[in-house]
Amino acid sequence: MYKLMTKIFVQTMFLTFCTMNLFSQSFEGTLRYKINVETLDDYLSEEIGDIEDMIEKEDTITFLYSKRGDYVSVKRNEDNINWDVYINKDKVLYSLSDDSEIITALDVGIDLEEKLFGIKPSIKLLEKKHKYEEFECNIVEVEWKTGIYRYFYDSLYFKVDDPDIYKGYNYDQWYNYLKISKSLPVIIEKESGGFLKVTYSLIQYSDKKFNDELLTLPKMKEVEEMKNFYPNKRIFYMDE
Repeated sequence: MYKLMTKIFVQTMFLTFCTMNLFSQSFEGTLRYKINVETLDDYLSEEIGDIEDMIEKEDTITFLYSKRGDYVSVKRNEDNINWDVYINKDKVLYSLSDDSEIITALDVGIDLEEKLFGIKPSIKLLEKKHKYEEFECNIVEVEWKTGIYRYFYDSLYFKVDDPDIYKGYNYDQWYNYLKISKSLPVIIEKESGGFLKVTYSLIQYSDKKFNDELLTLPKMKEVEEMKNFYPNKRIFYMDE
């Protein structure tokens, strides 16, 4: 009887620890989202049908976060796997694909619309709330001239105790969103040009410890012809 009670106690404490970590002040773990794509303009639906079909194949995207602010995201579809590696100390997001030798390095310190046109986006906490599964979500809306992002978050989950670890992350206004929410998103909506909406909806999460080996990048050599071609990114190819 004592052994049975001890086993139950240990199991209960383990589950409690896992749950506490999900509510902890500095979330480290995995968030997996289902990707949904829809057209917002019936007139354009036929014109962009092929694009919509292509994006719908990108079935899920999984983010693996470290407490330091580094993260890796993996997007899977039936054809290939694409992944991003974010090195927080460098404020650079590397994008790779299993069917390409090309690697892009994005400077997340740049908001492209602001860089090109000098127009800052509006960022606001909406009054309305949204219920999704067990989450009671507030919504932060970021509006550019070319599109709108909405970040849905539950302040009880996936907390980021110190948003300043992402200070300078201006791409997608990630840092400014986190200053308001202090939590990673449960849902992300991305509207582009008023005709296409991509939604990431959380379907699975865990507090698995981040593996630093995921941040290892292949040897790279910059494509000379593409230097200074983009204001916010550089292009490399894998250098074996």
